[in-house]
Amino acid sequence: MAGLVTEPLAQQAAGTLTSVERIAGFTTAARPEQLKPQIRQLYKRNILDSLACAIASLPAPPFRALREQLEELRLKRSPRDQRAR
Repeated sequence: MAGLVTEPLAQQAAGTLTSVERIAGFTTAARPEQLKPQIRQLYKRNILDSLACAIASLPAPPFRALREQLEELRLKRSPRDQRAR
């Protein structure tokens, strides 16, 4: 377990963290009580959106099927729903 903690710290010191690792570090370090309510809401939305984008970009067959299904739903939306966007 100690290796899991010290390895990212060593990478951070060496400046070799990826963007995902930097975001993960920020996410795990942030505490709700440190953030104003509006910022907390944006934080949750943005982190979840980022995770959804990362997962959706995976090439595995289940994700490909999910993207196809979402595209079908997008095409079936009524004109009124499309104007609401």
